Amino acid sequence: MILSKLCRRPLVIYGALLVAAAFVMLLIAGCSGGSNDIGGDGAPPKPTGRIGGHIYLTGATEPAAGASIRVQGLMHQASTDANGAFILEDVPIGPQRLVVMHSGHLMQEIPVMVEEGQTAHVQNVEMIAASRKWTVLVFLNADNDLEEFGIEDVNEMETVPDSDQVTVAVQMDRSPGFDTSNGNWTNTRRFVVKHDDNPQIITSPVLQEMGEVDMGRADTFRNFLAWGQQNYPAEHYLVVIWNHGSGWRSRSEGSALTRGVSFDDTTGTYIKTQELSQSLTAPTPVDVISFDASLMQMLEIAYEIRSKGEYIVGSEESPPGAGYPYQTWLAPLVANPSMTARELSITMARETLNYYGTSSDITHSVLAAGELEGLASAVDAFARALIPVASSRGAELASARNEAESYKYPEYKDLYDYARLVRAKVSDTSVRNAAERVMAAVHQSVVAEYHGNWNADSHGVSIYIPTPTAYVRFGSEYSALNFGQQTMWDGWLGKQTQ
Repeated sequence: MILSKLCRRPLVIYGALLVAAAFVMLLIAGCSGGSNDIGGDGAPPKPTGRIGGHIYLTGATEPAAGASIRVQGLMHQASTDANGAFILEDVPIGPQRLVVMHSGHLMQEIPVMVEEGQTAHVQNVEMIAASRKWTVLVFLNADNDLEEFGIEDVNEMETVPDSDQVTVAVQMDRSPGFDTSNGNWTNTRRFVVKHDDNPQIITSPVLQEMGEVDMGRADTFRNFLAWGQQNYPAEHYLVVIWNHGSGWRSRSEGSALTRGVSFDDTTGTYIKTQELSQSLTAPTPVDVISFDASLMQMLEIAYEIRSKGEYIVGSEESPPGAGYPYQTWLAPLVANPSMTARELSITMARETLNYYGTSSDITHSVLAAGELEGLASAVDAFARALIPVASSRGAELASARNEAESYKYPEYKDLYDYARLVRAKVSDTSVRNAAERVMAAVHQSVVAEYHGNWNADSHGVSIYIPTPTAYVRFGSEYSALNFGQQTMWDGWLGKQTQ
């Protein structure tokens, strides 16, 4: 049996009245209750102070603009301005610890004593540049029927020469039921990949034996990212999510089998689309987010994590279980660690197609996260143009949907191809103009796109377009997505007539 990586949205007039009413109530409360407490719970306000200062880079002279500052254990956080300056207000008095982070630099922890009504000054903090260019963090959940391919992929990583500029750190969970090689361990381990000449046996030294860890939880993923960045700080970070995937959906249609991304057979859990943003909350922002999983290069997925990375790499289709040929893009990175995030992302997509060949259903693309707001806006306007013609142009719109390039789940359609077909089949000017704007926005968002001959009309990003009957099953879940809440696409899907 051939396995794939499938299963894989002001109150002004009454403002003065409300303020006046609140003031009157405060006076009444102060006169009648025998208490002068300002706090609503009857407790006096807790004393606080402020923390301020400047953060610098090389030689304590270059301002560290955009550094992240937070008080350990508290919700207080800020970013430095163009001069490297910051201020934190209303910090509880007493000893505190500041956590300072800046991309490409080591995390700093600074003890600070906060006094009531005073500003504790943090002076001349210098961020120390990381010693490596790239850290690649692979969240490899092989606690499922893809286990053998997880073993294979780590061995591919080990074929790449060691480098002091590129570190590959892996958290891997295995299954008790599929592959018995390499000692047949079934727990979760963390290791840094080291070169060897054995293509069958993993020899990279184990750093942590973690026992059985639930790899289907968002906080597990988040903890791995924090661990990786703290222990292997770098100028740039690539995160790979390795597992089954099924696009935005949390269930496989026509099956009781639950699927999301990072499915853990032992625990029966998975990371839902709505949890992806939370799971990708790293101490230092990552540069590239990549899915070694099926069907994940969807607008719905990308929109959910648009603030979590600079580039998003993945497949519209369901690739073979073997997934990435890791050596084909890790070796070029080791040879040229000064690669930019854009260059590395393109290399990953290009070399994946080169490895499998054009006589295949391989698709791989790179999305620029900063362009996704514009793409979503264009799709929103497209939906608003489609809704008024849903009945009068139902047949033409159904034809465009049915003919558009589709993937393992047939309701996943290439967005550009669908817009192209709607423009060709529907004569309404507003619809045609909106379709053209979507096509232009796709071109703007897709940095690079590669596909085999089996998916000739792929353009790099898919979108959910089910039949009206199929939408009934998943409509409520879809509307819970950020994309469903902040655009009218779900409104359009619910208006389809054929």
